[in-house]
Amino acid sequence: MPRQAILAAAKAYHLDIKSITPEQTFLIAGLFSVGYSALLGQLTFGLQLLPRGRFDGLKRHQPKSIRSVLYPPSAKSGLVVFHDDYPSATVDMEVGDFVLAQEAFADEPALLTSHPRHDEQTVWEAACVGQERLKLANGREVAIRVSRRGYVGAWRYRFLPEEE
Repeated sequence: MPRQAILAAAKAYHLDIKSITPEQTFLIAGLFSVGYSALLGQLTFGLQLLPRGRFDGLKRHQPKSIRSVLYPPSAKSGLVVFHDDYPSATVDMEVGDFVLAQEAFADEPALLTSHPRHDEQTVWEAACVGQERLKLANGREVAIRVSRRGYVGAWRYRFLPEEE
């Protein structure tokens, strides 16, 4: 992972790498599709952005326990953390994936079902195939695209619902 990519992700999520929490580390690892331990190693030994003492503290946390804090109990797939400053204009998901929204959507999404949490955030599950544009609380719009899980085939059919 390039240094600039890590720093850009930290800036987009308003994180200070030197004081990053286990949950934040887990989410950034998911953003780059790498493991929790791999990201910690890269931040500490490869990029030298994370002090060794902080590395040792974060290493004590198991990804399974962090995941149980962030995900609904039934979750078996990926999680996208979404907020007003989300760096992308498009979110691609598969049915069954989750979005952790920090008060980000101004309207109720049609493709997603909600799982409210105790910390005033909502976890949305991709429930059906399709595409929609959602307005964020800050006025920006974002495209949500949901495909079938494990879809293999032509790109143009990826987000079309199954025909009966």
